[in-house]
Amino acid sequence: MESRSDFVVANLCWNKRARAARAESFDRQGEFFIGYGFSDQCYLAKTSVFRAPIYNEHNAASERYPDYADELFEKRVDAYMRNHDLKRLTHVRDRYTHRNIPKGGIMRAWRRLRPLA
Repeated sequence: MESRSDFVVANLCWNKRARAARAESFDRQGEFFIGYGFSDQCYLAKTSVFRAPIYNEHNAASERYPDYADELFEKRVDAYMRNHDLKRLTHVRDRYTHRNIPKGGIMRAWRRLRPLA
């Protein structure tokens, strides 16, 4: 990310979906797909960009985010990145698994995690 100013976020591939990551990209550099988009599940970001006043922009492509959360963080960052032609890097092989915690399941999840603390 340091080599190019237009690379502002990087993430691992999500949920073993390398094909989806490839489909969302338009180029590849080494071990990374290059594309637009942003996810707040797991990311590395240039803090200088995220500290700036970037959160009040809109972009039609960012309307794909769900309406239930109004102008959520992901949507605002995505809009800013698209408006300024900024890109994300997605690692080709390394990945993470995202699992939603079901409603009412937070206490079960906490009990499982407590021994790790």
